[in-house]
Amino acid sequence: MTGTLQEALQGGKASPKMKTVWMLRWSARFIFFLIFFMFFFVYRIFSFFESSDIVMLVLLCLLLPILLGFVFSFLWAGLYWKRYQFVLGEERITITSGVIGKRVVNIPYERIQNVNIWRGVLDRMFGLYSVQIETAGGFGVRGTGGYGSRMTAEGEILGITTPEPIAEFILSRSKGNSGLGEKIPNAMLGNDEKIRLLEERFAKGEISEKTYEELKRKYEQ
Repeated sequence: MTGTLQEALQGGKASPKMKTVWMLRWSARFIFFLIFFMFFFVYRIFSFFESSDIVMLVLLCLLLPILLGFVFSFLWAGLYWKRYQFVLGEERITITSGVIGKRVVNIPYERIQNVNIWRGVLDRMFGLYSVQIETAGGFGVRGTGGYGSRMTAEGEILGITTPEPIAEFILSRSKGNSGLGEKIPNAMLGNDEKIRLLEERFAKGEISEKTYEELKRKYEQ
């Protein structure tokens, strides 16, 4: 692997910034659930309290879930990040995740149909990307492909700061190349060569028109 690709791999770990992204995502869901549960509980026992206690109960229903949500999500995100890792092996990609249970996804290069680069609102704030991998007949997670189109990915490499070398390497290996020959990492190419390869991928139907236009604008800047 080249130095550029090696740096992009980040040692097989998501960026530490991903812990904050996970914490914010999960805390929002957890807080919503707790607030709904606590307000439902207060509604059920409303008649047992004096009117002067209602304001205190409402504040408790708001502040306690927020506190618990952030604390729980902070601890959970730290554990998830510690156990999340990915490996680009000789024959397959292996992605390991999980806190209580362990989930291992193995994706042979020969089954890979397409690779998309995605980033959500929080990812943009922290300068992170996800590399989403589509396979033939794969069953995976429903997500956003490219830079906005919907797709189904069998596996995701999360928390990447420089996704292009990884995407190019995976696509090259999926075509039977070494990943370092005809298809060298995108970050090592000039903009004209990047556009040429991008046009080839679009002509072969490997990327969507929206992804093609957005990447072309990026390379022309």
